[in-house]
Amino acid sequence: MTALALPRYRERKERALVKAGLRDIIDVDDFLALKCSLLLLVFVFKIISALTSTEALDVSSIVLWCVVGFFVPDIWLSMITKRRENRILRELPLFIDLLTLSVEAGLDFLAAITRIVEKQKDNLLVSEFDKMLREVKLGTSRADALRSLSQRLQVSQVSSFLSVLIQASQMGISIGGVLRIQSDLIREQRFQKAEKAGAQATQKLLFPLIFFILPALVLVIFGPIILDLMGD
Repeated sequence: MTALALPRYRERKERALVKAGLRDIIDVDDFLALKCSLLLLVFVFKIISALTSTEALDVSSIVLWCVVGFFVPDIWLSMITKRRENRILRELPLFIDLLTLSVEAGLDFLAAITRIVEKQKDNLLVSEFDKMLREVKLGTSRADALRSLSQRLQVSQVSSFLSVLIQASQMGISIGGVLRIQSDLIREQRFQKAEKAGAQATQKLLFPLIFFILPALVLVIFGPIILDLMGD
C-alpha cells in the first residue's frame, strides 16, 4: 500500500509545485527532501533539548514538533500558490480586454498575444502566455499549448476561458466574438464578487458596531446629560 501511495503523493506534490509556479526552481525530489530534512532537523533539536534539560522526555511533544516540521514546506507552498492564484485572477480581466481589443483591431489570436507580451512584461499571466507562444513556435499545436497552459496554472476561471478558446478554434468560431462574450462574463463575475464582498464586510462590521462603537456613542451623547442630572 505504501508503495502505491508514494507515487500518488509525489504526483500530488508535482502538481502543487507546478501550480505554485515553482517547478522550474525546485523539483519534487528536492521538495520531498526538504520536508524530510526539516523533520530530521526538528527531531535532532528536540532530542538535544530533552537530553540537556532536567525535565522528563516528552515523546508526544517531539512527535508533534516533527509533524509540524514535516508540513511547514506544504504550508509555505500553499501560501505561495494562493498568492499566485489571486494575482492571476486580478490580471485576467485586463488581459482578456487587451486581447479582445487587439483581435477586434485586426490581429489574429497569436499575433494579439505576442503584442500583449511585448507591452505587459511584468504581468504574471502574460508571462505564462509567453511560454505558450514559445511552445507553439517549437511546433506544438495551439490547442495543445493552451491545454498545457491550463494545466500549469490550475485556476478554474482561466481554465474555463482557455477551454472556450480551444473549442472556438476547433469549431471555426470567430475568436473576436468569443472574447467579447468572455470579457463581459468576467466583468459580470467581478461585479458579483464585489457585491458579495461588500455584503460580507457589512456583516463583519455589525458585531463591533453593536458591541463597541454603539455603546461608546451612547456614552458620549448621554454621558454629560446623566452627569448633569446626578449633579442636580
